[in-house]
Order: sequence, then structure tokens, then C-alpha cells
Amino acid sequence: MTNNWAACPGGVRALRTVMLLAAALPLFADSAAIGFIRHPGRIEITINGQPFSNFYYGREWPQPFLHPLRAANGVAITRGYPVEKIEGESQDHVWHHGLWYAHGDINGVDFWRDKGPDVTGRIVAAGEPAAAGDTVTGLFRLIAPGGKELGEIEQSFRFKVWGETRIADVRVTLRAPKDHPLRFGDTEEGALGLRFRDEFREDRGAVITNSNGLTGTKQVWGQRAGWVDYTATVAGRQLGVTLFDHPANPKYPAFWHARGYGLCAANPFGEHDFMKDKSRDGSYTIPAGASAVFRYRVAIHPGPLAASLASRLAADFAAPEILDRAQFRHYIDDFDSHPTPDVVSYIPDERAWPWLVENIPFLHCPDPDVERTWYYRWWAYRKHIRQTPAGFVITEFLRPVKHATEYNAISSALGHHIAEGRWLRDPRYTGQDLDFWLRSGDGGGLQRNYHQYSNWTAAAVYERFLAGGCKREVTGLLDPLLLDYAAWERDRLLPSGLFWQYDVRDAMEESISGGRKARNARPSINSYMYGNAVAISRIARLAGKPAIAARFEEKAATLKTLVEERLWNPKQQFFETLLESGSFASVREAIGYTPWLFDLPSPGRGFEAAWKQLMDPEGFFAPFGPTTAERRHPAFAIAESGDDCQWNGPSWPFATTITLKALANVLNGRAQTAITASDYFKTFLIYARSQQLTLPDGSRMAFVDENLNPFTGEWHARARKIKKGTFNGRGDHYNHSGFADLVITGVAGLRPRADDVVEVNPLLPAGAWPWFCLEGVPYHGQSLTILWDQDGQKFGRGRGLNVFAGGRLIAQSATLARVTGRLP
Repeated sequence: MTNNWAACPGGVRALRTVMLLAAALPLFADSAAIGFIRHPGRIEITINGQPFSNFYYGREWPQPFLHPLRAANGVAITRGYPVEKIEGESQDHVWHHGLWYAHGDINGVDFWRDKGPDVTGRIVAAGEPAAAGDTVTGLFRLIAPGGKELGEIEQSFRFKVWGETRIADVRVTLRAPKDHPLRFGDTEEGALGLRFRDEFREDRGAVITNSNGLTGTKQVWGQRAGWVDYTATVAGRQLGVTLFDHPANPKYPAFWHARGYGLCAANPFGEHDFMKDKSRDGSYTIPAGASAVFRYRVAIHPGPLAASLASRLAADFAAPEILDRAQFRHYIDDFDSHPTPDVVSYIPDERAWPWLVENIPFLHCPDPDVERTWYYRWWAYRKHIRQTPAGFVITEFLRPVKHATEYNAISSALGHHIAEGRWLRDPRYTGQDLDFWLRSGDGGGLQRNYHQYSNWTAAAVYERFLAGGCKREVTGLLDPLLLDYAAWERDRLLPSGLFWQYDVRDAMEESISGGRKARNARPSINSYMYGNAVAISRIARLAGKPAIAARFEEKAATLKTLVEERLWNPKQQFFETLLESGSFASVREAIGYTPWLFDLPSPGRGFEAAWKQLMDPEGFFAPFGPTTAERRHPAFAIAESGDDCQWNGPSWPFATTITLKALANVLNGRAQTAITASDYFKTFLIYARSQQLTLPDGSRMAFVDENLNPFTGEWHARARKIKKGTFNGRGDHYNHSGFADLVITGVAGLRPRADDVVEVNPLLPAGAWPWFCLEGVPYHGQSLTILWDQDGQKFGRGRGLNVFAGGRLIAQSATLARVTGRLP
């Protein structure tokens, strides 16, 4: 089975450097288990159970430091001395120990060298450092000789994994006390230092380069640069280490105290030393009671530094962090406090928070229900990621169900899984899930139970491409998608040209219009097949196969005409199911909105009248709706008998997700008066607030299950099973719908495109929220932030709607309006 999901060498532009990745490197940070083991005076750090480093903070040392730092193959890249003495190793500069932060002149005191506490300053722990998730953080005092405290310094080290690249992100916060400032004097001795093992000496063949293209210590030393890299051969293998300065640091870019004997230090203060001009003063003062933050990145990579890797590491590190991730940790702690018995996830609850930090966009908004549901749905999605011999699979049920195929996989919500998962930074989860369904069958064909349910896989694959921008990935799936479409034509195509489906195989058991044995032409499957045909035609164009593209454009046009002419009931003003008898089912059901999921209905022909039913209490509107069938119909029911999973009235998140995505398409670019963005937002809020469960003690927890009583908010199938004594937690945290995609493409308004234009059209009504921030959305190899700040006071990044890409402002509006900008 071919796996094209580890990396994409080309996106929309042929030469986007942030997308030209080193071999076998994932697009974004891998999910890695960062472990901490406490010892007296140090914290041992492991990655996936293997040693990586130690954080030393005991009083026997003049300042805290990391030692050693190891590459992915376990080889240390830092010198052993003075922590450990290795025969034949250099033993100069006793204060050069691993990776550390200090400076040679803070209020006249040398904190860089170690000449004893009576001569040089010491950085002393103020308590036990914290170690949680992927980060070690410690608070330290700056103690001058004689014991006077000059100020405090907080040091934080966050660890990441990108394929075979190991990353340590350093954050240093320096605080001056209220009674005096902190002055960092002009000296070459400082500030973030790293001492390499002797193989990284220039006279032993190491190569030193910087971001300006200069090579060799004679050119690199004392120069300002965004980064400096040392590459050497260690134990027969080339290894490189790159130190990055952060664009937000004071006095960026730093000077580099890059020595050929193996010391590299980023120092923004040493102007007269580095520039060899004693008239200059590079000192920096933090006023009394104020603070300053410095950030650095250390990346240990295999082989010489590729320009693409340097670009990606720098762009990722430079992306602005408007939101403090820690302020959302309480949501995850709350979710984790409600464990799911007998369920073992690939990413267990104890690793949920660091995995989320590494993988998801972060949302901050004034509505706590929306914010909670956002983090809950990502937390729940993570529980459904299953690692199998066939690769990653996204499940629908956490617990085994009889109608699943291998690994408890079910294809009915595959489109939702891909739509949600395309916004994760690691593309392997959705990529390998697609491989499972499309390539794991006999002879590398379709999975044997793939067609158990209707699907819109090709459309989802193309939507994934629009978000990720990787042409190779999407064109690589053209052949299995063609097999998929041909199989549906063979098994479900009627002489009329429409497709038929049993309601249960539409994943919609016991509907008013269908039946488990009724071969009806339903709006759902016919819309899916239209969306698939359109997507295949576009993928074929990308693949340079115009004949296939033209053939599927014709198929799409034929289906469009048939749906509009045969499934539109002019009397009901709605898309309806066509029975085997040739007559309409004469019931409005939520599936009648599915055509707009793929922009099928022609604008200006009156089809939008159907949307008047969404907010009509006799139609689909309900306090915990929308309902799956119109309330006025005699067969509408919230039944206590028959199948637990009925679609004749209860509200299904599966259908609500489709309805809201379809409505977002209506509200983008169609002139109509049937429905508004306010209606969209009201429906969305009902959906967000419905995703909770009332516990026996009256408290509530975030929760999603199969179907809701639209009038009470009770999870209907669950309640019925409990009453019958057959409940086994089957629908707990049910992964059969979407939420994050609705926020990103609807409320926040990102409209994914194939070109380099970023289009944002928030469906947030004016006056609904004074502010929101959606940060870190992976898009075409870059990171987007969509920020709305009505008066500019909440985030301090300007008034109105602002869109950032890779930290750069690319679009702006004073109001909540459609904006466009180009990726930098």
C-alpha cells in the first residue's frame, strides 16, 4: 500500500520553500511522547521513552542548563565536560555546559563565567521546576556575589519532534524588581549558549553557516543573523544543529558569538565587541518592575541543513502567538476527569494536552459554550485516532460494533472525518485513513466494506487539497477514486441516471421517506455523487488528464440537471426523495439541504426557498435542533419504540453538520432572501450548546452521541438503551459529525482555495461577538490567524478583522466583511 502522506514536495506554487521538505519529514510536528523523570537537582527528559536530555538546576551549578542534547539516533551533540569527563575530550571553559542562558554583565555582575560565588553571579532555583506536557519551566533568582538579589529569570524549554529533527524551544523571561532596573551591558559573553562536542570543531571538519549565506567562523562570528548552523560528522553520520533567534526578541537579529572550537551563542547586546567599535553601546535596560522576553530555537537535524528545512523551522518559530495556550488547559483537564472505561486510545488522555497543543488551531471567543465545544470536539476526535497495521484509521465508535470492518472502522462519516482532520498539523492521520479505505483491499484496491455506506470521499479529498495545497497527494488518489465512482455506478445507478440507496445504507435508519429495502433516489446519495464527479474532474485537471476531467464534468452536469428536475418538488419547494414508484415521498427532510453541500443547485432559480424551512417551527427549527424531518408531517416522531437510531424527527449531528456547511455555501456568493447569516449563527449556537450530557448529580459534561431529542436536549438513542437495560456506552464521544470545520470555514469564514489567495468571509453577524481569535490554522504549508477585534482593545493587534499568514498581516477590514490576501 503506497503512503504519500508523510510529506508533500510541492504545493500550489512550484517553489514554495516552506513546502519543500527534507525526505521523510512530516508537514508539521509529530505527536511524540515527551517524558519527565525527576531526580535530585535535575529532570530527565525522554522522547518516546528514549533519553534526550536533562534539565540541571541544582545549587552545585552556577546556572540551570540542558545536558546533553541528543539527536534522533541517540548521539549527544553537546560536550560532556564539566558534567561528565570523557577521555580525550576538551576541558576548557568550565562554564560551557550544554545549553544555557546567562550574560556576562547584568548590573555589572558577570553571570556568564563560573569563578565562584564570591566573584561571579549565580542563577539559583526559586523552587522545584514544573515539568508537564512537553515543557519544563523553572523560576530562578539572579544572585550577585554577597547574596544580593538583582532580579528573577523564568526559563522554559519546550520539546518537539519533526521526523528525525529534535527541537528545543527556549523562552526566557527576565523581570526587574520594583526598586531597580536590570541593565544588560555590552559584552560578547552571552546570552543563549550551546557548547558542542569536539566533532563540531571547525578544525575537525565542521561547517558553520548562517542565514545570510556566510560560511566559516571568520565570516559568521560577530555578524547579525536569523540563525546559525553547525554541521559535523559524528560516529560516521552527519548531524546538524541550528540555533534560531526570534523576530520578536529585543534587538533582533542577534549577533552570534560563533567560535570554531564549538561554542555558539546568540547575543543581542555585544555591539562594541562584535562590531569592533568601542563608541557603540549595545546595552539594554529593563525598567524597574518591568520584564522582557527572549525566545530561541535549537533544532538538531540529520545531515546538512536543507534550505527548505531552515525556512520551515524559521517560519514556524516566527509565527506570532497571540493566544496563551495555557489558558485553555482547564478544558482538557475537565474532559480528562471523565474517563471512558475500557477504551484505549493511540493518544491517551494523559497525552491529550500536549498532542492538542502541537496539532490543532486554538480558538478564543466570548462564548464559553462554543469555546468549550471547540476543544471538546478536538479532544474527542483524538480519541478516535487508531494506529493499526494498515496505518492510522479514524473510527466512528470508540467501542467495537458488529457492523464495522477491520479495526472497528466504518465509512459512513469518512467525509466528516477528513473535513475535520484536514485542520490538524500532522497530515498522516487523515492521509493514512484515506489509504486504508481506498488502497487496503484486495490487490491494493478499495477496502472490502468501503461501500457499505454512501460517501462523498472524492469531494472530501479535494477539500483536503484546498486546505493543504499538496498537488501530489490529491492526484495520487485519482485512480482509486475512479474505481470508487465506477463501483457506485455499477451497484446503484438507475436507468434514469439517478442513484438509489436504502436509507440505512445512507447512514440514516428508519427515515420517513425510505426503508431498509426501498431503492429510492435520495437527495443525499445523488448530491454526494455529484460532488464526487466535480471533485474527480478537478483532480484529473490537476493530474494533466483532460479526457477524464471532461468525462466527469459531463457526469456532474447530467446529475445536476436530474437532481434539479427530478428531485425538486415544486409544490413543497424542497429537494425530496423520489420513491421507486416514481412519485415524491412528500416529506421535507434534512437531506434536502445536501445539494448545497456541493453547490449543486443553480442560483437564481428559486431553489433557495427551501431554506425558509430551517428556521420555521413547523419545519426544522427546535430548541435542540434542527430536526431531521419537518415537524408538521404526520409521521414526525420522537419515538420510544422501533429502532433506536431513527431519522424521522430526532436531531442528528451528522445531518446538522451537513446542513450548516451547505448553508455556508448558500451565504457565500448567492443573492437570496430566504435565510441570513444570523440564522446560520443561531443554528450553530444551538448545535454548540447541545453537545453536553447531564450527569446523575445534575452537573454537565461535554459530550456528543448519536441523536438528540430536539425538544429536551437528551441524547435519545442513549436514553432508550438505558431504559431498556441494553446500554454499553456505544455512542460515547461519537465521531459521526463535525464542528471545528464549521468554525473555521463558517463562523471564522476561511474559504479554502486552490490558488495562493486567502479568502475570509466570516458568517459571524455584526454585533454577535466583539472579538475572537482563531490562531494556528495550517493552510498551504503556512499558519493562518484570523482575528476579529472590534475596538482593538482585546488583542492589541489593531481594530477590525485581521488575517495573518506566517506572522504577516495579509488582509484587513474595519468590519466583518469578505477580505482576501495573498500568501507571502
